[in-house]
Amino acid sequence: PVMEVGKVEGSVIHMRLDGKHQRLALGTSSGTLLVYDGLQSWTGDTSGSLPPPLASFTAHPPRPNNVDMRFGQLAKQAEIWSLCWSPCGSRIATCSEDQSTRIWDTYSWDLVTTLVGHTLAVTSVDWKEFEGGRNLIATCADDRSSPILVCTTQHGHLVAWDTSRGVGRVVTERKIHCGSIEGLTWAKSSGALATVGGDCIVHTMQIIY
Repeated sequence: PVMEVGKVEGSVIHMRLDGKHQRLALGTSSGTLLVYDGLQSWTGDTSGSLPPPLASFTAHPPRPNNVDMRFGQLAKQAEIWSLCWSPCGSRIATCSEDQSTRIWDTYSWDLVTTLVGHTLAVTSVDWKEFEGGRNLIATCADDRSSPILVCTTQHGHLVAWDTSRGVGRVVTERKIHCGSIEGLTWAKSSGALATVGGDCIVHTMQIIY
């Protein structure tokens, strides 16, 4: 390896660099969020390790009383399945087995807000800033319900949240896959969003907001 991360509780499931490629965020199977800083100052010494993390804390704690077998080891750990930085780098969004997406302030590391509505594990999250400073966060999950369409019987729902005012508000919800949605990403230069599902289909759509 070019550079090694020190001992991490659990296994690393997802990682993402910020927009300036200065900070690296890791999400683990134990629900821990770790953030490393100063990557641009790395000299290229292949024998080195990353410095101690800038932040390391349990972003998604386990639920000891959980007995629902759909959530695997949730009684012991709440895996972080995906994470992303806000375009300005002042926030990090993490999504988890605990059916929630949480937004964290990257200066104080306080919890800003929790987005709820999915009924199974939230598998992917991505953040997009539109003109006028409006921010949308898209999340997807392998669930059978959604915040808007209460009575649904299929998997493959996508939910987009407006976080411009600090509180998550559902902007759009739609069923786009016959299977679970395994991943999604925003286009950098437009409002296009791409998703990939367990039905072996990639969908692209334009979100006008």
